[in-house]
Amino acid sequence: MGALRYVKYSDYKAIFFRRTFPQVQDLIDRARRYYKQAYPDVGWQEQKRRFIFPSGAIIAFSHMEHENSCFEHTGKEYHYIGFEELTYFLKKQYIHLTTCSRSSNPNIIPRIVATTNPGGPGHVWVRNYFIDPVPPQTTIARKFIDPLTKRVSYLTRVFIPATIYDNPTLLRNDPRYLMKLQNLDPNQRKMQLEGQWNVFEGQAFPDLTDVHFIPHREPQDGTVKFVSIDWGHAAPFSVSWWELDPYDRLYKYREWYGVKYDEEGQIMDNKGLELDAFIVAQGMKQRTNEEISYGVYDPSMDTKGGHGASIADSFRRVLDYPLIGANNNRLAGKNQVHARLRIRADGQPGVTFSELCHHTKRTLTGLSLDEKNPEDVNTKAEDHTYDDMRYACMTQPTTEHVVSGYEGEKSLTDIESFRGMKAEDTEEYGIAGTY
Repeated sequence: MGALRYVKYSDYKAIFFRRTFPQVQDLIDRARRYYKQAYPDVGWQEQKRRFIFPSGAIIAFSHMEHENSCFEHTGKEYHYIGFEELTYFLKKQYIHLTTCSRSSNPNIIPRIVATTNPGGPGHVWVRNYFIDPVPPQTTIARKFIDPLTKRVSYLTRVFIPATIYDNPTLLRNDPRYLMKLQNLDPNQRKMQLEGQWNVFEGQAFPDLTDVHFIPHREPQDGTVKFVSIDWGHAAPFSVSWWELDPYDRLYKYREWYGVKYDEEGQIMDNKGLELDAFIVAQGMKQRTNEEISYGVYDPSMDTKGGHGASIADSFRRVLDYPLIGANNNRLAGKNQVHARLRIRADGQPGVTFSELCHHTKRTLTGLSLDEKNPEDVNTKAEDHTYDDMRYACMTQPTTEHVVSGYEGEKSLTDIESFRGMKAEDTEEYGIAGTY
């Protein structure tokens, strides 16, 4: 209905998008009901899928099933653009259509309106672009100054959250719908009922929650400190500083994530700083004040360059602690990450992160599984903080094992304690056999 605002102007053009054509049909069916009531004389052109209003104004319906379908609209002027279920579109498609949102009529203010639920293939970019930068209902404004007229204008966007509880008519007319939402599996319920954006279908680490992010503290004396490195030049690099305490718990107290920002101060998805390895190594040294026991790095850094030296060699020339290539077994590494994230018998996880590690939280919670290989993460996504964490976990494999017994859960942090146990010894733990 919002698209009807300016239909009194003959040059007004609006367009609605769904990702596929069958999805578009549902929008058209609803529009027919509503538009005929508001404007009985409105016409419909089936072949072009558009309404023609008495003034000559147009409201059209389209889809962008293929990645480059957005370029079919290049050069066109739309005063109103509507996206239904935005998370099913690519960011590339959305951003390109913003160039079509303009008005040569001073009486018409162009706008883009998008609706969506959490979830879908574009969940992460929508969350990063709309949800995470500022609190809900806070307008993000980018300032522009015309170099000739010095006129100031703004490009704005805002996220307006809503749940079923904001729709009293639906609750009143169909109370069973709420029951259906409450009956969904936990992740779907958080998305569809509660409107949470920190979970989504196919999430690689749904076990990563707010309990893993703690108030920042500096590492303690007498503990093991080490770093992990995932190299990136065109893509971001990721460096993490870890502390291993006497209870076999990892704590990430510092991060350095080499990602580009645009003019608006927004993160450019998966774009690196393109820094030389020597510069990154110098930056690591400048950021480190404590004694580091060792560093573990992306094994691809061992590849020799044109002058016979590798990226790892550049780091060794700068850093004054041992550097070792990581164990790159992806399945074992992912299992170790899950083992670290698991809540132990005392109610605490095996790994925590400083609340200052913003990129760690952003990228780990937004990482999805590989659709073709669900045992691994989507390597085309921003998986760099995950990779360096995987390297770190493989150098400090957790030996935490929790066994359920009649007295509750007991923890054995030394796997050797299991080996060689006699059958009678296991009765205390409520298990049978030997480990």
